[in-house]
Amino acid sequence: MKYIRNARFVADPPSRYLVTSRWMLRKETAGGGCMTNLGVHFIKDEQRASLVLETGYAYPMDEELKRENRWTIVTDNGYYILAENKLEARVYGKETEIIPLNTDSDVYYPGSRI
Repeated sequence: MKYIRNARFVADPPSRYLVTSRWMLRKETAGGGCMTNLGVHFIKDEQRASLVLETGYAYPMDEELKRENRWTIVTDNGYYILAENKLEARVYGKETEIIPLNTDSDVYYPGSRI
């Protein structure tokens, strides 16, 4: 099956690493840049797939919204979106299905605060 994947991950500022992962702020140890840090989560070696990827560290976070993290997969059968704590499956010839999910990754950065 041929598909197109589009992902956007605009995270909160890298200052979130000050408490838990200071090495992420050093080019010598982390490589540097948001594409290196955030982009790696989206890349998988697959044939017959196109990937459009946007990353950034510019999201003005608050308690409600901490980042823009959106994954879109377009296939021969339909359109799938993972964003804002839900998975939306739009399959041709079927009713749209919305599945609530917790997509907050902050649990992996204990001690990190706004």
